[in-house]
Amino acid sequence: MAKIQPIPDYPEHMGVLVGTMVLTRMSTLFLVRGLSVNELDFNLDDMSNSIGTLLLHISALEYQYTLTHLIKKKLPVNEWKKYDNALGKNMDKRLVKNNELNFYIEEMSKVRDITLKALKSYDDNWLFQELLFSSGFSTNNYCLLRHVIDDELCHQGQIKLIKRRINSI
Repeated sequence: MAKIQPIPDYPEHMGVLVGTMVLTRMSTLFLVRGLSVNELDFNLDDMSNSIGTLLLHISALEYQYTLTHLIKKKLPVNEWKKYDNALGKNMDKRLVKNNELNFYIEEMSKVRDITLKALKSYDDNWLFQELLFSSGFSTNNYCLLRHVIDDELCHQGQIKLIKRRINSI
C-alpha cells in the first residue's frame, strides 16, 4: 500500500506536499504505461482532450506554476509555444499529437525536477504566506501548490474514462 509521508530534505509540510506530488505522479505514469501513439491521440468526441494533450497539460501547468511562483520569471517565448497547445483554449483543438509516450514522460520528468529543486529553496512558513492578487483574490502558496497536485489528479479521472472508451471500441 502506498502512503504519503514527508520526503527527506524538505521541511515537514513541504515534504508532505512533495510526497503527495510523487505519489500522484506514480499513479499517472501507471495509468498511461504502454499506451501507443494512437491511444495517446484518441479523442472521445469533438470537444474532448486526448490523453497526450492531458499529459502535456500537466507539464505545462506545473511549469507555469514553477516559473511564476517559485523561480519568479516569465515563461520564455520558445517554451510558451511548446506548451500553448496544451493550455486553456487550445486543449480541444487536436494540436498535440503524434508523440510517443516517452516524449510526455520526459517532459513531465524534466518539469518535475525543476519544481522539486526550486521547492528546496522554501520553508513551511512560505507555504502559509498570504498572497493577495490585484483582483482582490486571496490565497497562499500551499493552496497554489495543492492546485497543481489536484489538477493532475483530476486529469487522471479523464485518462481513466478515455482508456475505458478506447478499450470498448
